[in-house]
Amino acid sequence: MSCVSPMSLEMPVWHTECDGCHSSDGENIDNTSDFSDDSSSLSSDSDDSVSENQQISAPTTSGKRKRRKYSYDANMTFSWKADREMIFQRSDNTIEILPFAGRIQEHAFQRMQIFYIQALAFYNTGATVRIVPTSLQHGTSGIPGMSSAHSCLLPGADDNMQIITGRVEDSDGKKEKHLRHIMNVTVEMPHQVNEYDVLIEGKFRSIALSLLNQCSKKGLHPYSALEVLVEEMQEFLADGFRATISNIIKLEKMIASFDAVIDALQSEELSQVCRRVLKLGKLINSDFDESKATFSPQMKGRFSLLNPFFDYFNPYFKNCTQILHNLTTRKQYCKAATNLKKQYAKFPASETNPLELLDVSTHMKVKQIRKRIEQFLDKADPIGLLPEADEIQHALKKLGESLREESIAEVRRGLIHDLNRLYDTVIIINQQMTGTEAPPYCFLSGQRRKGKIRGMTDKELVAQQKALHSAFVVI
Repeated sequence: MSCVSPMSLEMPVWHTECDGCHSSDGENIDNTSDFSDDSSSLSSDSDDSVSENQQISAPTTSGKRKRRKYSYDANMTFSWKADREMIFQRSDNTIEILPFAGRIQEHAFQRMQIFYIQALAFYNTGATVRIVPTSLQHGTSGIPGMSSAHSCLLPGADDNMQIITGRVEDSDGKKEKHLRHIMNVTVEMPHQVNEYDVLIEGKFRSIALSLLNQCSKKGLHPYSALEVLVEEMQEFLADGFRATISNIIKLEKMIASFDAVIDALQSEELSQVCRRVLKLGKLINSDFDESKATFSPQMKGRFSLLNPFFDYFNPYFKNCTQILHNLTTRKQYCKAATNLKKQYAKFPASETNPLELLDVSTHMKVKQIRKRIEQFLDKADPIGLLPEADEIQHALKKLGESLREESIAEVRRGLIHDLNRLYDTVIIINQQMTGTEAPPYCFLSGQRRKGKIRGMTDKELVAQQKALHSAFVVI
């Protein structure tokens, strides 16, 4: 593919001033987003952009949908290939996120810029925009743990007027809209960044599609659409940050509790085993924050090696609400009292084991039986009672001996993996929040006048849109 009339889309450092803004090196900015026929090819910090009419290798196709893919060394966009010295692989084959922090921010910023360009392309055209499967990709990663992440929210956007998918053919050959290729730029990132993009896309693709159709049919200004998207996405990211921190705190407590249980088992401190298994069980049974703006650790089966301990202890640690849940008849309450008495009869009767309260009969009123059960549970002290029973001591010792060090280490590795994933998510969300912003309008659609730049008028905006529509590349 060679470039013909590509549009210029540099990545400047944005300023908050509009009238009288200058570039960061002090030079005046001229027609910041004017897509003219003699503009330079798309660029980024990578070396993947190509000059006009340069011939590059053909794309490959993959998957059932026949997605056309260009390598990072064979594309004409600002797709970015990761520097190999940035890639540090952990023992669990995941990639360190921190070296990519700045790129994640730029990735998020590009998402906003490309959305604005899409909104401008459809502004007042009357076209109906829809989502179709993504069929183009600039950049592929073959490194384990790395992915090529699309910066665009809607890389597969299509319309009934071929504003994006239009093709022509002349003496230069077959040509496609340059906009379509801009929509399919990628950045090579650790896989988890791409996974978080999936969360963003799941939430915002329908919102972005609605905004594009409002720009097309209801005259919503492209910059207003961008501001709406930025505001809603910031709320989403803030919720994700809050939920991730909450899950980190809980998982750190869970790891500390697991370590405490293992220490108590190895030292045969039975009273401590009871207390610590109870604490860990409560943590396991409480839910992580399942916000759709973050990842929630999956604990199902994670502590299966401790199931024998939970099976022994859980009956003693059911609270009043759990035991009396859904009981309505006198017969049901009597059965609950009888079961409790059988459970605690292995311990001597005492102030912390008031078995006499569980002596009930069908002649009592339901309220009386319920009250006696509640009084018993309030006074019973399973943590103090359990270590005193020979049966429990023998069982705990046998169970403790059955634990293998490699099994314990495997559980802990899994927990640390989940914790690192949450730490990485905090970095990802922070950088996404920083990059998710609307630059001043004059930097997206601006004109230079007397060394200053100002936002375009509607008439000038239409001219910019026309240049965007007429930008093609040879394929």
